Amino acid sequence: MAYYAVVEGRTSGIYYCWDHCRNQVHRYSGANYRKFDDYEDAAYYMNRYGFNEYTPSTYNTYPIYVDGACRGNGRHYARAGYGVYYGRDDCRNASVPLSDLDEDNDYPPTNQRAELYAIKHALQDIWDDICDGSACEKAHIYSDSQYAINCIIEWGTMWEQNGWINSKGNTISNDDVVKRINKLYDWITEEYEDRGWGSLSLTHVRGHSGNYGNEQADWLANEAVDNY
Repeated sequence: MAYYAVVEGRTSGIYYCWDHCRNQVHRYSGANYRKFDDYEDAAYYMNRYGFNEYTPSTYNTYPIYVDGACRGNGRHYARAGYGVYYGRDDCRNASVPLSDLDEDNDYPPTNQRAELYAIKHALQDIWDDICDGSACEKAHIYSDSQYAINCIIEWGTMWEQNGWINSKGNTISNDDVVKRINKLYDWITEEYEDRGWGSLSLTHVRGHSGNYGNEQADWLANEAVDNY
């Protein structure tokens, strides 16, 4: 992970990718900046020049819409898949049948599992961008599954403390995916908070209500079911 400390530039601060740093120092007379591998070292460099308190560099946000779909939910012939939508013609858009993911285990395809997998896909994309140093903007995930969101926001910490056992004493449903998405969410939120971006946002949107991003994610999810 790279951190760019800009002491003299158009806007001083710590930046998290070269493109944003370059915007502050390119063709700026007397520019003073350095690249560090650790945030603490970048902050120390800023402090040396009197920046004991400073506002973290500004950031933009971008939306990721996710959705799951299942036909024959709960039946032996069920087929499920999910969609992830970033934007028109975006190479990161994804349409994935669950048969590509669950062929070697005993988890049946369900709508809830597809919704969880969709969020997992988005979280993994975000984390990969952080790890390779290309995360210059904060992601915001939108899902029409309150269940999937609650598996992180409302129940995740409690379940982990209880050993992933529910109130009835049984292992929670979809425990393999739920464990992974909570771990990814925690890692991403920790990184975002270090940057002054706050926690990763997951927002519920009503399905089939005319929300363009949600409709596109739904289309990708149903395409995945077609390819199951």
